[in-house]
Amino acid sequence: MANKSLLITGGVTLILSTSLILVAGLFANDGANELREMDNLEYNIHDYYYGSFHQGNESVANAFPYLDKDGLGSLPQIIMLHGNYSDANRDGIIDVCEDLKMVIHEGQNGPLLNGSDDVINVTDLNVGGLFCTVERNLELEDVDALDGMVQIGHVCNTVYLDHNCEVGKSYLVQVYDKNGTLVPFTIYDSDGSLAGYLQEVIPKGASSAASLSVAGIAGVLSCCGILAGVLIIITGLIISSPIPKESVFVYDPPEPISESFEPQDGGPAEVQSEAIGEEGDWWDGIGKKY
Repeated sequence: MANKSLLITGGVTLILSTSLILVAGLFANDGANELREMDNLEYNIHDYYYGSFHQGNESVANAFPYLDKDGLGSLPQIIMLHGNYSDANRDGIIDVCEDLKMVIHEGQNGPLLNGSDDVINVTDLNVGGLFCTVERNLELEDVDALDGMVQIGHVCNTVYLDHNCEVGKSYLVQVYDKNGTLVPFTIYDSDGSLAGYLQEVIPKGASSAASLSVAGIAGVLSCCGILAGVLIIITGLIISSPIPKESVFVYDPPEPISESFEPQDGGPAEVQSEAIGEEGDWWDGIGKKY
């Protein structure tokens, strides 16, 4: 006969484990939907292009304030020109960067105008620089991810290049060609761009990760529970229920009541003794009685 307790336990385990499959499916669906929503982030890299030909406002002078809110340094303002990383004359210099010179002025936060009394030339004070060699650009990360733009320099890269930029200062950047003519260029605020991207991605990514994690845990528990339930049921079918023990009645006779042979005054024993004494000893009376 099957073990009913094990069968019931196994059945309950299977029901609970099966219900976890539904939980896992719901959370997995939520996590997948949140991942799909990440394709529609309110983030546009071009919002961090200043003086960009993409926005139809290329400029020959770009100014920006240096910010370092967390005190850990800032990723650079990247100087970019429209073009590609070609080297037609094979001199190791990117073609669009041939014979260029960058000039940087520093002033207090606010609009900066070249030649104003409150600005100073800090070009040679390690606040930025050009890097026009093909080899140097190939060492940069994501050089081909800037939508048709060529990186030719960094300004205020205080994370990797230890540029001497100061919080509370603004920096005006200009680029000249070999003839001394101002060249239109774009500044890409890589630090602000990263912060904006993370601000969009982290909340949605964390929510999606949490949903998928719950789905994964529920799925694992469901699989383990179903396996355990099946094993319990199989065990219950193999192991018989214990046979109840028969009750055996055992008669326990009462203890014999002890009789007192001490004679009491006026009692039957005294009368009997007197009667026996008249005719002989006590055993004579017994013989006569039987």
